[in-house]
Amino acid sequence: MKNVDKRTIAIWNLQTVIKMVLFIAVTAMIFYFFHEYQFVRKIYFCSNILVILYFVWDILLNPFYYNNSKYQLEEYVLYIKMGALTIQETTIPLRKIQHVDIGQSFFSRIFNLYSITIYTAGDTHSISYVMKKEADLLKTEIINYLIHDGVVIDEEER
Repeated sequence: MKNVDKRTIAIWNLQTVIKMVLFIAVTAMIFYFFHEYQFVRKIYFCSNILVILYFVWDILLNPFYYNNSKYQLEEYVLYIKMGALTIQETTIPLRKIQHVDIGQSFFSRIFNLYSITIYTAGDTHSISYVMKKEADLLKTEIINYLIHDGVVIDEEER
């Protein structure tokens, strides 16, 4: 199975930092206006400790999450494996795929990485973050399968 790009860990860490900074900024504004109340001071202190613990937890889990973020395209199926402490393995029959998108988030543009979103009848699956060449190759292989092999299999079932 292929791993996503190693720089994915940096993107996840940046996303965690942004969340943490925004939360602390909001709580600081609330504290600024309501600091005279004792319970607001306690809530502010406790929430900042929880945010720091979340930050440390998330930063420590990102390498584990990266090690288990894998995908593999085989003849008739796409396998996606993701998770850190709990691992989810998804098997997508290629003929059930309806649509494939390639996109970039703000941070993935910085690292020149792309996400592939795969739509099926009942769900949406994503492979984040891979190089443009890899994303285009995966999309092309899926579309080629759907155009050529998917039609042959559907006709055989009738």
